[in-house]
Amino acid sequence: MDKFDALEERVDQLLGKLKTLEAENLDLRRALEEERAARETAGARIDNLLIKIQGEINQS
Repeated sequence: MDKFDALEERVDQLLGKLKTLEAENLDLRRALEEERAARETAGARIDNLLIKIQGEINQS
């Protein structure tokens, strides 16, 4: 194997790794967005419960 073959093989390996990392990055970004949405939903539900509790306290 000459130097050009070795270089070509190394470039192919690096490009393959790049594609793998890009796919993993996309998966992580999607998971992060799902977590953010879940957190926002939970926060909204907590806010609504606090409003409900405050309303009950004010009626008492």
